[in-house]
Amino acid sequence: MGVAVVHHLSSLTDSLDTVRAAEQAAKDAEKATKNVPGKHGLSITISRRSGGDYHATGKRTELVPRLKRFSDMVHNQMLPSGAAYELRDLALRLKLPSMGVLWNEDCC
Repeated sequence: MGVAVVHHLSSLTDSLDTVRAAEQAAKDAEKATKNVPGKHGLSITISRRSGGDYHATGKRTELVPRLKRFSDMVHNQMLPSGAAYELRDLALRLKLPSMGVLWNEDCC
């Protein structure tokens, strides 16, 4: 499943292209894990009007609980609201490869 969150002033054509790319990324993630293609993959793209896109891709059964856990931790003030930006900046500075994982299961 591909999900795209786009700016309300983005063109419909660009928005549809973004969601189609997210859908393809979800299918590709499934193929990489040798599961039934296109059945359990999830790719979420946040497309800002200015600047680059942000992606989270993985198996739906793993990605959704991680996103919920992260959201709950921010909501319960266990993590600061800017934690996602700080993690992104750290990954960019360290030039970490994209692993499609928000954090290690043993962490939290």
